[in-house]
Amino acid sequence: MSSNAGSALNKRFIPLLLLAAIIAALAWIGHGLLFSSFMLYDDEGYVLITLRDFGRHGGLYDLVFSQYGPAFYLGYDALQRLLHFDWTNTVGRWITLCNWLGTAGICALILRRARLGWPLALFG
Repeated sequence: MSSNAGSALNKRFIPLLLLAAIIAALAWIGHGLLFSSFMLYDDEGYVLITLRDFGRHGGLYDLVFSQYGPAFYLGYDALQRLLHFDWTNTVGRWITLCNWLGTAGICALILRRARLGWPLALFG
């Protein structure tokens, strides 16, 4: 392998490694926040109860009162059926953490694809 090929590999590998390190740090911080504190505005129980009830008997807006749209319930019901878990506080918090990390990762990739460079993507 020539030095130019090795240099090109490093130019791609190092930012991805840095991105993985940032996401790991965000995961650690997010885990600490989600599993050690209670937010006053928290509606976690309400959402979990409505997800559970929708999965049991459907009837969104008829049997299950909600302020959220049907896509939210259909998506999470499909995930629950696929992975076979019960709606508990712990499961809800892990899903929230995955959503946070996925959103941060996708935002970084969008910034990178917009040709704004890796430094701004990693900051974003």
